[in-house]
Amino acid sequence: PLLLALFMDRKKISVIIIGLFFISIMIGSALNISNSNNNEEDIREFNGFEFKPIDNAWVTKVNNQDVIFSFLPSEVLDIELVDFSQFSKVSKIYFSTSPGSSLGNFARVKFNSFSSVYGINSKVFPACPADSELCKLNNYPVRNCDNADESTGVLVILDGNNTSNISLKDNCLYFEGSIENIVKILERSAYNLLGIIP
Repeated sequence: PLLLALFMDRKKISVIIIGLFFISIMIGSALNISNSNNNEEDIREFNGFEFKPIDNAWVTKVNNQDVIFSFLPSEVLDIELVDFSQFSKVSKIYFSTSPGSSLGNFARVKFNSFSSVYGINSKVFPACPADSELCKLNNYPVRNCDNADESTGVLVILDGNNTSNISLKDNCLYFEGSIENIVKILERSAYNLLGIIP
């Protein structure tokens, strides 16, 4: 029902497409994925959508609008679909990462850009997953999944290696992994929302 409502409202789909466009540009430049051959032979097709390589990314048309992705749909099929819509029901969200974490900072920017896709209007506050001197210095509260409830969401994002650990339960998303994996999770969700991957 949420996806149907979003597709029914043309203004929201425009916001979604513009948001995804900016997300994809930032993701593509952050990952610097190599697609050096930009000719017609490189066009890929998935579920009726054509993907053309452009400047380290892939572009496709959705409702006659260009949408840019860092990964092809086939590259994110094995990624678990995360439904961020449950965070639209909370009044505040704590984004809990280690201060100075490149993944945490990148994920916070991506989440803020992506949140409008799922109708998340909650205020987002910085937090730390564990007590540390940097957290005290920044006056960040310690928040983890134990602090999530009906009115408070918590996103715990931790740097990890190339494997990822993700769980979503009771208004708490726990993610441990790399920038590449968080981008794949966000794009997998976007592909689903836009009907490219059913």
